Amino acid sequence: MKKILFSLIILWCSQFLGAQQNITITGVDSSEMLLNGKIHVYVSLQNIEELKESGLPGLEDFSLTEKESLMDEWSQQDIRDLQFNGVNQDQISFILLLDNSGSMYDTINARPTENSDEQRIHFVTKALEDLFYSTSENNDSLSIVSFNTNIKTLAPFTDSRSKLRSALESISRPEPDEAYTELYRAMKEASDSLSLRKGRKVLILLTDGENYSYSENRKEPHPVYGNELIDLDDIETEMQKRGISLYTIHYARAEDPELSNLSDRTGGLSYTASSGTELLSAYKEIHERISNEFRLSYKPAVSAARERSIKVTLNDTETSPEYSFLWEIFWGLSPLLSWWVYLILIVLSLVLILVIHRTPFEKVYAFPHLELLGGEADKTIIQISQDKTMIAVSREQTRVMDETEIGSMNSDETGITIIRGPEGKYSLKADEEIMVNNKTVISRDLEPGDVIRSGETVIIFEEPPEDQ
Repeated sequence: MKKILFSLIILWCSQFLGAQQNITITGVDSSEMLLNGKIHVYVSLQNIEELKESGLPGLEDFSLTEKESLMDEWSQQDIRDLQFNGVNQDQISFILLLDNSGSMYDTINARPTENSDEQRIHFVTKALEDLFYSTSENNDSLSIVSFNTNIKTLAPFTDSRSKLRSALESISRPEPDEAYTELYRAMKEASDSLSLRKGRKVLILLTDGENYSYSENRKEPHPVYGNELIDLDDIETEMQKRGISLYTIHYARAEDPELSNLSDRTGGLSYTASSGTELLSAYKEIHERISNEFRLSYKPAVSAARERSIKVTLNDTETSPEYSFLWEIFWGLSPLLSWWVYLILIVLSLVLILVIHRTPFEKVYAFPHLELLGGEADKTIIQISQDKTMIAVSREQTRVMDETEIGSMNSDETGITIIRGPEGKYSLKADEEIMVNNKTVISRDLEPGDVIRSGETVIIFEEPPEDQ
């Protein structure tokens, strides 16, 4: 009897937990916050087809709770508006981010082949062609971007399925130097592109591998991006701030836990596919899910906190997982102020910028130089008068040295060399990692205004204006 009762309890709990996953927050759009103080929350219901037949829930069936980051107290917020299929199709933007690295030209079983009909990329393009045919009456906007060592926009945003099909014809096999997988950088650039769009923003990533960057694995700077690397945490932050949902399709490989987790945290899903049929099914399911979302609109509590967490409950029984997002505030003010307040502040900002720009606060030097902030003086100017200028930076001081002094540097000193190239361009090399414009580097081409940081010492590279 005890075993039967225990089994019934387990079954009841599992059904309850399963029901809890029926509702999911898939995205947040804060782009209208400064206009009307509203944040739009997109919600997906797993049993939506059943609800279409029996009756969709209304505004009174939903509730929303919110809390600030690092706080434990949740507060209920009023939902001001509810729409099913909350935005028109012409306000939905997709980027299809396609892996076009060398491995995409192997077979599904990862064997090299010259037969194009057996290559992974063939099944991908065929699935996309079928998708574009089947959604030819839709007017949502899509863009196709491919990536390997380089990132290429095959089709800008368009609702024309014929243009999208034509764009697939431009996909070609990469040369050996182009066969790397700049996955994270491609995600960042796609996110940047989506951030300029209004309405619902979705990134669909298809990859058969993982991030395999040129500079890390070839041990030399990328021809375009140098040694700069992209961190997945930074991508997540940007997606949250911009309200972008990530859907990941792992093609002919097991799931990448990091990408799958990122998809979940941004309100998307992850899929695995090993055939053209499964690919097409995944793409169609994503399209269908976006087209069947609810959009809840609410005004957040007055606070200067940028990071919020929200949960949505349906009929007081089914609650979504917690969803965190970032939102921008203007000069620390609440977005609930009237629109004209922000207009006045923007005008004042522009006037202030114009005044600052036209006011000569500092002496303009007629030679290339380093402005040293920190260390032994508040500000020191080091003139760059040679093809190679070497300095040693420590907590106590920054000194100019020549090549004979390199071997006598103290252990707490960092050697930095500024090199003037044949065309008059300057570059930097350091004997250990330093920061330039908040990026960790060993070497880098320099531009006027670049900020170099070693420990607590800040150095600004400057050149005289061209008209000097």
